[in-house]
Amino acid sequence: MSQVILRFFKNLKPSNPIILVAFLFYIGGFISYFFIKTFNFGFLTGDFIVYFKSHPITWDYLKIQFIDRLGGVTFNIFISNVLIVFSCIFLGFPIINAVFLNLIGFSGALLNALISRFGFEGLIIYLGLFHLHLEILGALLSIDAFFAFYISLYRSLKAGSVNIFTKELKSGFLPLLFRILIIFLFAAFMEVFWSTWWVYIWTHKYIPWHQFYFKVYNVKFL
Repeated sequence: MSQVILRFFKNLKPSNPIILVAFLFYIGGFISYFFIKTFNFGFLTGDFIVYFKSHPITWDYLKIQFIDRLGGVTFNIFISNVLIVFSCIFLGFPIINAVFLNLIGFSGALLNALISRFGFEGLIIYLGLFHLHLEILGALLSIDAFFAFYISLYRSLKAGSVNIFTKELKSGFLPLLFRILIIFLFAAFMEVFWSTWWVYIWTHKYIPWHQFYFKVYNVKFL
């Protein structure tokens, strides 16, 4: 059982060169925020207003609140992220801007902004942004998927055999793509059903998780 768990987490680890490049962009984002305020962090730094409205708890209300509203937001975030991931995997050129700058560099700058504004609590806020950590993981794995796809294609063309491509596609690329999709699905869920509440209770006031999501009906980003 322990071997299965270790193998599972090992398969979630991006390749070392990609981790190194990401680390450099992360540090660059953290340091650059001292001099240039280039990113808009939105709700992640508490710059949002949440409107609450009490409503009788009925099955119809639960469907509207958790499936139509919050579920709809989750689905839209997931689809948006998947489109970016697919463009990175199959086109390649968005990787620098979408992954290394707008996600990795953004995350480093966000850590700086949170600590500068909230001190040690800012670090706690950042560590609790599980959706962001998952998005980073999924994005780095998508770069691995990009290389896996085109290396397999190159080997197949070089050997003049489509069997090499299909075999490596089934054994390596498709399982990796499936893991990436699961990661981003979970990340979208956590962004809506955890991170919004998590940032709110640290930057505004405490409200129990169930009250927050049962009563929230609108969020305004500043």
